[in-house]
Amino acid sequence: MPQTLSYSTQPPHTNIICERVENGIVFTLPPVPETAGTIGLLVVLAILTCGAIVRLVFEEDWHGWAGITLGFVLILVWILVWRLIRARKHIGEIPSTLSLIDNCFSMMRPTSLGLTQRQWKVEELASMHAVTTATAINLKTIGHLSIVLKKGPKLKLFEQQPIEDLNWVIRELVLFAKQFEHEGSPAAPFLRD
Repeated sequence: MPQTLSYSTQPPHTNIICERVENGIVFTLPPVPETAGTIGLLVVLAILTCGAIVRLVFEEDWHGWAGITLGFVLILVWILVWRLIRARKHIGEIPSTLSLIDNCFSMMRPTSLGLTQRQWKVEELASMHAVTTATAINLKTIGHLSIVLKKGPKLKLFEQQPIEDLNWVIRELVLFAKQFEHEGSPAAPFLRD
């Protein structure tokens, strides 16, 4: 039975939710619904693009294959815009998660091309750290959680989040992993770096 240690306090106003489950800990970043403004902007850009193509066709008096080709381009632009709108809506419906359960990490995050899921053993983890990407309007430093595996790609998670929140996630993982040190778990040495 693992020892119960006191955990660090959750930062105020964080969007990341921490849940302790049997033999593990789960962090969830709830989805942010896509605003009507972004979708509206995509629609306006599609209309302007299509208008430019139609104007080009009628002003240049294109006929035959040139007109048919531009018609296909117009259809492809609308299909692409529709796909982008659906992808942005999809991203706004699925949460991002990071969990450490039974010495196995698991992550899930939505992307515009679908859902990225990955699992790896603690032994495969080289490092995990918060990477600064920008400073927000409110002068908070924001970034993402960078997960580097010994063999494999560098993974990004919890993008556009305050650095304090990301460091808190790492501290919670380290504190959780320390509970199992006496049982010979390799989790804590990898997370401490």
